[in-house]
Amino acid sequence: MTAAKASPRARVEAAARDVASARARFTRDIAPLRAAFGRHRNAWIIGGGLASGVATAFLPPRFVSGIGALFGGTTALVARSLVAPMLSGALAARQRLADAGAPVP
Repeated sequence: MTAAKASPRARVEAAARDVASARARFTRDIAPLRAAFGRHRNAWIIGGGLASGVATAFLPPRFVSGIGALFGGTTALVARSLVAPMLSGALAARQRLADAGAPVP
């Protein structure tokens, strides 16, 4: 049976299986990187700060200010949108679950 002829429920279930499979592959593939980052967390943080400092020092000020303006403008748009209260509520609920020791999805 082709995807076009499958029922919507079958297509949703197939998509859910694909997402679960992709998530499992991603988790498996990222595990070594996550372990390396965990072992050398301070070095990554200091290295990232050093790299951003070098980039800021050597890139033209106009370029750096453009990146800052883009980031700030995007942040302002999100803060004024209707999505901001939903995002903050979701983050607060997630943090509350983490603080309670419950598994966070």
